[in-house]
This record gives sequence, C-alpha cells and structure tokens, in this order.
Amino acid sequence: MAPLKIGIIMLDLKFIRENAELVKKGGELKRMRNAEGDVDRLLDLDSRKRGVQQKLQELQAEQNKASKELGPLMGQIKKEQDPSKKAELEAKVEVVKARPAATRMMAMICLSMVFCGNRFG
Repeated sequence: MAPLKIGIIMLDLKFIRENAELVKKGGELKRMRNAEGDVDRLLDLDSRKRGVQQKLQELQAEQNKASKELGPLMGQIKKEQDPSKKAELEAKVEVVKARPAATRMMAMICLSMVFCGNRFG
C-alpha cells in the first residue's frame, strides 16, 4: 500500500502581504500555534528584505557610476604632463576607487541587518 501523501500548500508572499489578516485567520482555524505572530514576523522580514534589496540596487548603481568615472580619469592621468594636476587627478582616482569598497561594506551591513536583526537602533 502506498503511503498517504499530504499536500502542502505554499502561499505566495505577495498574497500573504495583501491578505495578512485572512492568512492569520486561516492559521487560527487550522489551530496553528502563534499563527498571528508568525505572519507578522514573516511580513517584517519581508519588509526588511525588500528594503535591503532596494538599498543594494542603489549601491550597485553607485558602484557602476564610480566604475564609469574611473576610465576617463585614468586616461587623463596618462596624458597629463603637469605634476600638480597629475597628483590632483590621482587623488580623485583614489576617492573613486574607495567608493566600491564602501559600497561592499554597506551591502554587508544591510544583509546582516536582515539576517541578524537591527541591533544597532
């Protein structure tokens, strides 16, 4: 005799977002322990994740912008004959190069806030 298969229904996160009270009520009707708290926690984590995704997209755009600025600056440095202007351009390059590192650090902080919770505020 084949084992009895119990179907598991997965709810779409968008559906849960749009129908949180209905999902909580459904959980209570199925006698799920702490259904309301679980749904609230899920929605909180989803909100944080969406915020981090948006921030990461902004940071990626900033990193792309920095990368595009770097090429022309390097070309100017090679062409520049005046040592003081060359030094000024090299300083600009160092600032632009530092931006992606700061971007990566900010991304790591954002991700840790989602996975570990915001313990900084």
